[in-house]
Amino acid sequence: MNTLKPGRANIRFLALLLGLLLVSCAGGGKKAGPTVDFDWETSTADEVLERLQAEQKNIRSFSGGFSLTLAPPPANRPANLQGQLFFSRTKNDLMLRVRGMAPFGRTVFDLVQDGKKLQVYLPSEKTLYQGKPGKGADNPWARVFSSVLIDFSSLWAEPPGKLVMAGDAVVVPLQQGTLILDRASGLPREMQTEAGSVRFSDYGWPAGKAAIPMRVEVRRDEDRSMAVCRLSQVVLNQDLAGMFDLSAYRPEHVRDIAELAERP
Repeated sequence: MNTLKPGRANIRFLALLLGLLLVSCAGGGKKAGPTVDFDWETSTADEVLERLQAEQKNIRSFSGGFSLTLAPPPANRPANLQGQLFFSRTKNDLMLRVRGMAPFGRTVFDLVQDGKKLQVYLPSEKTLYQGKPGKGADNPWARVFSSVLIDFSSLWAEPPGKLVMAGDAVVVPLQQGTLILDRASGLPREMQTEAGSVRFSDYGWPAGKAAIPMRVEVRRDEDRSMAVCRLSQVVLNQDLAGMFDLSAYRPEHVRDIAELAERP
């Protein structure tokens, strides 16, 4: 039986999904209707991104359960991962916690990252790995968390920034690729880049707040792989003070994060 550990493939996909989830968590409000005074025909890509950025800033924190399925399964790794996600946006940093869990609720790994430090605790080894998220020129953790921190403010319209109406969809041309929105609701449907595509669906409105895609599907062209993330029990804008502290584990060993990054 494979032991679930935060190998490169699992965490890279999970972090990418989290980052793209942040991209999609905007728009909608209490109803799945468009902004009353927003005219797609006369608006530009820059104006669409500005609107999405403003709505995204209203999401200060996020918590929920997740299940992640990878296809094809990573070598020597299970195809499924489940656990809990916690995200908080402060004035200066983005805080992230990912707790991977085995059946019956046993914690397999616990990951915390802010703008300055990355920590991963493995209970089976009683070891805490820590270091800078971007340590090393080709550190996979750096690539992972550059995806985690993506948001609308990192997207730039492709000049001349003209929107394209495509039936019930609105196509927003970006320097990074293409963002496709639902014309009726204004919610993101799909993000397309040279690397592949990400699709957002099954939107929910936790407590009547911002719309959240409860299903996110990532396809990568390079290796023809796919990941599907499903969310549950999502709560927005709660107080998560103290949630990003792993000191209660009392590890027996502390090692550099680079050692964990080198694992297959």
